[in-house]
Parts: sequence; structure tokens; C-alpha cells
Amino acid sequence: MYEGEVRSLDFNSGNRTQISFSTLSGSEKFSIFLISSNLEKSSFNVEVGALGSSGNKGLEILSEDHDLFHETEEESDPTTALHQRLRLEEAQLSSLDLPPSPSKFAQAALAPCADGRGFWFYVLGSLSDTSKYQSVCGVELTRTPNVVYYIDTSVEGTLTLDKLSSIINDFDKKIPFERELLGNESDVDKNGTISVLFTPAVNQLGTSGGGYVTGYFYGSDLFPSGGSTSSNQQEILLISTPDTDGTFGTPLDEGFWLSNIAPTVLTHEFQHMISFNQHVLINNDGGEEMWANEGISHLMEDLQADGSMSQTSTENPSRVGLYLKAPTEAPLTQGTSVAQRGGAYLLFRYLYEQANLGRYARSSTGSTLLHRLLQDGYHGVDNIENGTGVDFQSILLDFFATLRLSNTGITDNPRYNFSGICLTCPQEDNRGTVLRGVTTLGVQVPMSMSVSSPSGIFMEVDGETLIEAGQGLSFLASPGMIINGAVIRIE
Repeated sequence: MYEGEVRSLDFNSGNRTQISFSTLSGSEKFSIFLISSNLEKSSFNVEVGALGSSGNKGLEILSEDHDLFHETEEESDPTTALHQRLRLEEAQLSSLDLPPSPSKFAQAALAPCADGRGFWFYVLGSLSDTSKYQSVCGVELTRTPNVVYYIDTSVEGTLTLDKLSSIINDFDKKIPFERELLGNESDVDKNGTISVLFTPAVNQLGTSGGGYVTGYFYGSDLFPSGGSTSSNQQEILLISTPDTDGTFGTPLDEGFWLSNIAPTVLTHEFQHMISFNQHVLINNDGGEEMWANEGISHLMEDLQADGSMSQTSTENPSRVGLYLKAPTEAPLTQGTSVAQRGGAYLLFRYLYEQANLGRYARSSTGSTLLHRLLQDGYHGVDNIENGTGVDFQSILLDFFATLRLSNTGITDNPRYNFSGICLTCPQEDNRGTVLRGVTTLGVQVPMSMSVSSPSGIFMEVDGETLIEAGQGLSFLASPGMIINGAVIRIE
């Protein structure tokens, strides 16, 4: 094998395979990764042995009380908990008796407040119960052709237009590009704009979860009041405010909010708004799966004011770092923890970049791929396969090879390198994040490991270990595991 070569492992019907080398000096180094492509929540045992060893024929699927499952179900941050709840609730909305088209929705009648300067808005008051809400008074801060921006009167004197002007200008420049990439949001109140309300009530929402909520979009806000007791009956993004002293909950430094939170949360939540319109109101297909919905929203955080997607936003690197530490503990389709969000974001960034390289028959550009993901009426893995024309198992093989090789200098093949994010570099994210590539295990013969689904595990082995194991290794996986993987020469 030459350095940087990715050679796939072919498992037989008994989930066995082996790798062998005719000549080894002992100084070589190889990376091996194994992938479980099962889509249901499961975990499997894999045994690694010397070349020719038979392994243990009694390997089984791990039960859900195995320690691995408890490790993957890390405690959610408040934003994750809220988004999970909202996406679940939105799936229920698709079963309501919808009017034939969004134009049939009645325009909201907002009650005035602040001596007629503003309107009352509903903000959710619980992470777990969408029937609980509070009313806040928002006054118009400014308006653009795309958005009417409101500020909660409780922070009207501290969060001024001067502080928000660059945030507003940046988002307004991105809106046409986000629509071009994904499609349009709805316009149920027929006013040609969306609303954005900056309110510390969103900060308070996260207090019960021991953190803070950055913002949210909730599909119920588009329905007449009969659909939800807290419906604002309009397209609206509810966004947190800076809270340096912790007056409204967990302290949130103003400088950090301005540099990291506000610029990313607006494009993130706008994707959810567009996705809801395309999937639920137009296609009435129940909405995108949560993990994919979040992954695409995090990808939109990378959108620049000139429409490019060539660099990483301030908030994505820290999530990626958590994922790279232990991919097998953050299976892609099984949740939306911070680490799983990092993995889903990376997967959709990879697909977007590879589409721009002309890798996929069904989507000749990244823009075409994103359009398909939002508008073709598929969900989750089916959506990815429809958009690319490639089966998910093959996509995971390329993706995991890229996690190991990208930005290492081992290969310059664009198939195995990200261009928009460096996986082995310090990140300019105001958090001090340094990405050091994916975590790998050293091979010891024999050894046994657990792999969750769908995810993979990375190993490294040197020539001396391979020589001692008979010039190669054997692998045996649990029955029912949809397994593939590859060996890569790294030195």
C-alpha cells in the first residue's frame, strides 16, 4: 500500500474479514476504522485477532442497558432539550387539518403595548411543556425589506440599535442566499417579512436546564391560535439577549453574544423556519428528522454575507471537537447532543463540499444538493441517498476516511480533505478550541471493542504488531451488524 491509500475491508456473510501484508519492515503505520451502518439504535461487539484466528463465535448485539448506551446519552444542554421538544411537537403539527395553502391562514391580530409603540408576543416558558408561556412586550427596533426587528422593552435601553446594527446588516445580507440555497419560508400573515424578537425571556427559558437557550423557531407560531395557545400567528424567530450579570438566568457575556451567538443563531433558526415550510406546509411530509434538521441548520451558520460557504462559523468548531473525541459515543442519527450535532454538521459540510467537486450524480453542486434535501420530500438517510444518488454505507466510508485523513498532510486527495474546516488546527472561535483530528485506539492482539450505530471506531497499528500477529489481522463482528471499514497507510 502507498501512503494515503484507502483500502476498503470486505466482510463476508459471517461478518468476518482479514487484512494481510506480504512484506513488512516493522516501521510502517496503518490506520484502521470500522463502521456500523445500522440505522436503528444498537451497538455491536467486534473482535480483532491475529491473522487466521477464528475469534469468538458467540458475539452478540449489546443490550440497551450496556454502559455504552448510558455514555452516548449525555445530558443535553438547554438548547438541545428545547429543540428536541420543538421538533417533536412540529411533527405532530403535520397531522392537523391544514388549510389548502398558507395563504388561507388568518393574519395575526397583535395586541398593542407600551402605549401603542409595540405588541405583545408569546415566548415559551418551559423546556418540556409548550403549553407554558409568558407574554412580553416588544417594540419595533428597525425594519428591512426582509425582517421587522423587535426588542423586549425590559432591555430596550441596554441592547440598542447601535449594538445590533452589524448583526442585523449581516443577517439581512445572508437571507437571500439562504433562500437561494434552501427555498423560501412561509408567509402566513401575508406581510412579506419575518419577525425577530430579541428578548431575555429566551434566556430565562434555559434557566431550568442549568444553561441558556440561544434562540428558537417554533412551527406552532404559524398556525391560528387553535393550533397552539401560545401561537404568535406569524413567522418569528425568538432570540436571546446578552446578560453579562446573569439578571435573567445564566450569565451571557455581551461581547461573546455579539461575536458568537447572535451571528450564528439567526441563520440557524431561519433554516428551521424554511425547513418547516418546505417539509410540513408544502409537502406535508412530517418534517425532517431532528438530527438532519440540526445538522443542516449548523451548516447554515457557516453562510457568509457574500453567500459563500468557504469557512467555519465561530460556534461549530467546539461541537466538532466533542464529536472527534469519541465518534462511536455520538451515533449520527440517534440524537442531537452537542457532540452529535458536531458530527451531523461535519457530515453535511462534507456532502456539500463533495457535491461542489462534482462527486454526486444527482447533485452537481452543493446548492443543488441543499435544494434537494429541503424540497424533495425525503427524510434523514433517505434524503441523503436521494440527494446524492449514493448509498449511505458508501457515504459513511468516505466520511470516516476523511475524518482520519483531512488536513493531516498524508494525502492531498480532495475526496478525503475538508476545505471549509481544518480538523487539525487551532480555531478562531473565541473559545480557544484546538482540533486535533479524530481519537484513535492502539491495536492490541487480541482485543474486543464496542461500536454504536451508525458510527465508527478508529484504530492505529504499526508494522511490528502486524508481524507479531502473522503479517495481518482478522476481524469478527456481531451478527446483524452492517459493517464495513478501511485500512489506510499513514506512514
